[in-house]
Amino acid sequence: MFPRYWLSQGVARNVAISQHVMARNGLPRSLVIHYGVEPGDLTKRLPTQERITSAGICFGYVGRMVAEKGIPSLLRATRILKDQGHRFAERLVGDGPERSKLEAIISAERLESYVRSTGYLSGKDLDDAMRDIDVVVMPSICEETAGLAAIEQMMRGRLVIASNIGGLAEVVADAGLRCTPGSPEALAECMASVLRDPSLVDSLGTKARERALKLFARKRMIEEHARLYEAVFAQN
Repeated sequence: MFPRYWLSQGVARNVAISQHVMARNGLPRSLVIHYGVEPGDLTKRLPTQERITSAGICFGYVGRMVAEKGIPSLLRATRILKDQGHRFAERLVGDGPERSKLEAIISAERLESYVRSTGYLSGKDLDDAMRDIDVVVMPSICEETAGLAAIEQMMRGRLVIASNIGGLAEVVADAGLRCTPGSPEALAECMASVLRDPSLVDSLGTKARERALKLFARKRMIEEHARLYEAVFAQN
């Protein structure tokens, strides 16, 4: 960061993608402009109670299967919930160097009837898989800069359970559920709270959508960049 900090002395403004990044980098003349994504149309879903009656709550992880994402904590939380007698489903959507290790954990913990690893999906296959997922779990154990994946899921009106760490925690805030990073017990309790009160799927999903529309819309991001450029040009 030293060369970057030194070079940043000569620029009009530095842009950070989250308050976390701005505080972490400590660059002068900084401001935050959050990522922006298209609002899109909400996928039509069955009412929560009907969905639970027919299939039960489905948790899902969507993304790269790498060590920093903390997916083993999710699988150990799944084992805790299984031992407690909860009924639910789980999908791991994605691929990466940790996939074989994760599938070994699924086998060792005898979670095959709960967890299915789909591998990498795209297009219609990804859309079909996501329709089955009610709650997206992001159990990262390393600080994320801004949690773009969380923003995308919140914009779709999904409840997000995320580690209380870095920009990921900032993005989710009180519009989802947060847990201690690397703690299967804390994650299991968050997941259990949804199993005990399935109405959270829709109530927090709606709150997530509202937060995303307010803070993370693509139009807002473009407008904030435009205002910044206009202000900088006006100073010269």
